[in-house]
Amino acid sequence: MHDIVILAGGKADQETQEKLGVTSTSELPWRGSTFLDHVHSVASEFTDPIVIGGPERPNFRQAPGGKSFVASLQTGASLVKSSHFLLITADLPS
Repeated sequence: MHDIVILAGGKADQETQEKLGVTSTSELPWRGSTFLDHVHSVASEFTDPIVIGGPERPNFRQAPGGKSFVASLQTGASLVKSSHFLLITADLPS
């Protein structure tokens, strides 16, 4: 079994925050839910994914995002237990 890391900490720009009321681009609405919910749902079919950043979700295995993409990637990689992992972003477009 391989791990899946989902990056979700991208910050929404001011215009998006004002129009849609979201602070993270992973929370952008899509097909009745959010980008993060859709990505997490698909990834969960394979393993219990690790979400880095984004708004806290009580049922997600989650860690805080870093101050940069690289810092968040390092956090995710440090939590991986398998020899390989899949990296997915749920915070684009940003």
